[in-house]
Amino acid sequence: MTSERAETAGRIREIRLKAGLTQEKMAELLEISLSAYKKIESAENQISIDGLRKLEKELQASADYVLFGEQEGIEGIWETLLNSEEYDKLRILIRLVNYFSRKKSSKYLTVEEQTDYGDKLLNVLREMDL
Repeated sequence: MTSERAETAGRIREIRLKAGLTQEKMAELLEISLSAYKKIESAENQISIDGLRKLEKELQASADYVLFGEQEGIEGIWETLLNSEEYDKLRILIRLVNYFSRKKSSKYLTVEEQTDYGDKLLNVLREMDL
C-alpha cells in the first residue's frame, strides 16, 4: 500500500467522521456495499470516480481534497463570494449560521438538509423584509 493511498483513505474516514456518519451510512451514501467501503477506508481499494462525485455533491468534499489533501485557499473562496449574486451570499450566510449552530453536536448536514433548512430561513427573512 502506498502512502498516498493511505492518506486518501484517512481523508475519506475523516470526512465520514466529521459528517457524523457510520461506515454503513457512508457506504449507503456512496451506493456501495459495506465491505467495499471498509476496503476503501482501510486503503485496500480506492474510491471510484462516481464515489468522488457523490462525496462532492452530498458532503461538499472536493476531489482535490480527497485525493491530494488540497483545499481552495481562503482568498479564492472570498473572491468567489464577492462575485456571487446577493441571493447566493444570503444562502451562504444561512449555511454558516446553520453550521455554527450545529457544530456542538458535530453533525454536518447534507446538501439536501441544508437546502431545506436554508429555504425555511429565506422565507422568514423575506417576511421580515431583509
